Amino acid sequence: MKTIEINATELAQHAAGFVSTAELVTGHNVSPNATSNLARKQGFAPLTRGRKKLTKPTEQQIKILMAIRTEPLAAVGSRFGVSRQYVWSVARRWAHYPLPEASAAEMILDRPAPAEIPADQKELRSFVISFRLNANELALLRRRQSACCSSNQAAREILWESLGLLTA
Repeated sequence: MKTIEINATELAQHAAGFVSTAELVTGHNVSPNATSNLARKQGFAPLTRGRKKLTKPTEQQIKILMAIRTEPLAAVGSRFGVSRQYVWSVARRWAHYPLPEASAAEMILDRPAPAEIPADQKELRSFVISFRLNANELALLRRRQSACCSSNQAAREILWESLGLLTA
């Protein structure tokens, strides 16, 4: 049986991050498993392997996280060329990460333009915006509705005006 000759000082340097696992192993010509077992027996944490965890998302992951705010997972996945499952795993992995605040207008304008819809086909609206109105807002909506075709269209025009996206 081969005796491993690594002293506690070297293991402490490794635990502190001064010496990598590869350097520690090659310097003594032993396997990482044997070195890890020795470290554990001497009271140190087992040796780490592989690359360190990222502390912040990549640029593409930040874009995906921003897009999740306004689009369904499948739509975000197809937009970035990844699967819906990957989008969900990115959302779970970086749920704690603070994203920059974006205004509602920026979130809407950041989306890709929809494909042209034939005149005989109704546009598919996949997002629902719901809010309560007070008496003054309801009166404004009813005044708009008389000039417009439906309460939905009137509410949509009020929303777009307030976001500064509709020019009167």
